[in-house]
Amino acid sequence: YNFCFSNEFSTLSSKRVHFTLESEYLQTLAQRAGVVKPTALTPLEASFEEINREMNVLKEYQIIHRHREVKGRSIGDDIGLRTQWWSMGQCVVMLMSGIGQVIILKALFVEKRQSTKPQPT
Repeated sequence: YNFCFSNEFSTLSSKRVHFTLESEYLQTLAQRAGVVKPTALTPLEASFEEINREMNVLKEYQIIHRHREVKGRSIGDDIGLRTQWWSMGQCVVMLMSGIGQVIILKALFVEKRQSTKPQPT
């Protein structure tokens, strides 16, 4: 099999790709154990086969939920980082605003010097 992935949309951001390859034909427990000759299943063996199938389904669900958890964690981390940068920007704006207000208020209360030169008449 050959797989090709392209990052044509954006080369700056990273992408995560997940895929699974599954066979349509799953081996039975007897085939895994090496029993070559097929025989009729006893009720106990049939129960084991059913448990095996259900465990495989649960394993697939668990993988799906793990990938969703990773995706949610990634989104949460990105939002947290953006919030942090936004907050730092807001702090800078508030500091600059405060400094500007102090400068303006100081300028209002400074006495203007009168020139000592005589005024021409």
